[in-house]
Amino acid sequence: MIISSLFGKTRPVNYVLLLSLLFVFFTLAHLGFTRMSFDGVGFLQGLWSLACLLFSVFVVNFIVQRNQLTAAHSFAMLFYALFIILFPDTMLDPDVIFAAFFLLLAYRRLISLKSLKNPKSKIFDGALWILVASLFLNQLVFLVILVWCYVYFYVPKQLNYWLIPLAAAVVVALTGWSVSYLLGDPEFLFRHYARVFQEAMLVRFSGGYWIKPLVFLSIVLISGILSFIRQGKSGQGKLTQLRLLILGWFLVVLIISFSGERIGSTIMLAYFPSAVFMARYVESIRREFIKDIMLSSATVISILAFFLQWVVK
Repeated sequence: MIISSLFGKTRPVNYVLLLSLLFVFFTLAHLGFTRMSFDGVGFLQGLWSLACLLFSVFVVNFIVQRNQLTAAHSFAMLFYALFIILFPDTMLDPDVIFAAFFLLLAYRRLISLKSLKNPKSKIFDGALWILVASLFLNQLVFLVILVWCYVYFYVPKQLNYWLIPLAAAVVVALTGWSVSYLLGDPEFLFRHYARVFQEAMLVRFSGGYWIKPLVFLSIVLISGILSFIRQGKSGQGKLTQLRLLILGWFLVVLIISFSGERIGSTIMLAYFPSAVFMARYVESIRREFIKDIMLSSATVISILAFFLQWVVK
C-alpha cells in the first residue's frame, strides 16, 4: 500500500516526487529522441517546456482540490504525471505543452464558475486562455464551444454573457496581430487559422501510431462512465461538474482525432479530465490493496511504455 498511502493525501513530498520524476523522464526523452535541438532558441524552448510541465502539476492539483473534483488526495496529479510519461511525444512537442498549459488555466476559471461569483471575468478568462492556447495549436479555436456550454449550464438566462467569448476573441486577435506586426509578420494570424481546415486530417488507421492512444482513451472513457454512474447518488452540483468535464473530454478527443500522426503528442490535451476520471474511479475502490495494485500497475505500465518506445525508435 505504498503508492496509495503516499498519494492518499496531498503532501509536499508528493510534489517533490512527481516533479523529480518528470524532470528525469523529460531529460531522458530529449536524450533518447532526437526531435528537438537544444542549441540557442531550442534550449530556451526546452526550458520553457519543462517549466510548463512541472508547473502544470501544481495547477492540476489546485483545480482538483479547490473545486473538490475528487476527495482530498493526490491521485489526479499522479495520473497526470504518469500520462506524460506514458506518451513521450508530449514532452517533445513544445507547442502542445504550451497549449495544454493554457488549457489548464482555462479549466481553472471555467470550473470555478459553479460558485457564480464574478461570472463575467471567469467566462472571459476561460475563453481568453483557450484562444491563447489556439495560438500554439490552431484546432483548439473550436474549443470555445466549451465556454458556451459552461454558460448554458450555469448562467443561461444572462444573454450578455453569451457574447463575452466574442469579446475575448477580439482581444486575442488585436493583441496577436499587434505582436505579429511588430515581429514583421502581420499575416501570421490569418495564415495560422486558415490552416485549421487545410491541415485537418482524420487518423489513418493504416498506421500503428493510433493503437496506444485508442487503448488509453477507451480506458479513460470507461472510468469516466463509471464515475458518472457512481456520482448519480450525489448532489446536482457535483453531477453538473462531471457532465461538463465529460463534455470537454469529448470535444478535445474530437479535436485530437484530426491531428493525424501527431496524435501521440496532442493527446496531452485530454490529460486533465482523464486524470480526474481515473482518480475518481480509484478513490471509489474500497479495498486498499486493490487500489494500490491499480496505482502500481499504472506507474509500471507508464514507465515500461516509455522505455519500450525509446527502444523501438
